[in-house]
Amino acid sequence: MSSIGASYAPVNLMQKKLKEKITKREKEREEKDQSVAVVETSLATAGRNSNKVYPSRSSSYNEQSIKS
Repeated sequence: MSSIGASYAPVNLMQKKLKEKITKREKEREEKDQSVAVVETSLATAGRNSNKVYPSRSSSYNEQSIKS
């Protein structure tokens, strides 16, 4: 019986290392996706800032400046 357990130990260790490796890669992928999302949103807002539309002056503003 002990020979079966002893022969299974390396397989069990390999499975454990593989599982840790997979979880590590998943965490790295999630962090990468989050950082890419932050960059995309910052680029999207930067584009909006360069295309500002300024309203024209209203007639009431012109009337106030003439009266003063």
